[in-house]
Amino acid sequence: MKTSICISLAQVPVVKGDVTENLAQHIKMIEQSSLCKADLVVFPELSLTGYELELAQELALSETSHVFEVLSQASVDHNIIVLAGCPLKVTLTSGKDAKPTIGAVICFPDGTREFYAK
Repeated sequence: MKTSICISLAQVPVVKGDVTENLAQHIKMIEQSSLCKADLVVFPELSLTGYELELAQELALSETSHVFEVLSQASVDHNIIVLAGCPLKVTLTSGKDAKPTIGAVICFPDGTREFYAK
């Protein structure tokens, strides 16, 4: 039984509002963290979009976003837990979208995902 955990605290260059480029940087850091035998890689708040609150509504991701599929697959492929920050879409019970929330996705090596919202 493993008694310790290795955590990688990732600081990646973030391009304002460019989710595609930021995702590519996340994947590189996940690979590097895995090579360093990390069990968990943690990215900063809003790392997938940049800390651009004025763009949060436009950049907010739903839980079904392909971005999370890519991160989840990287988690599985590299056997590492991934925690990445992003604005999350919130849907009210009425079906209308509320203001996005600062949140995060947590991807596990077994393919499961969880979401955190502030």
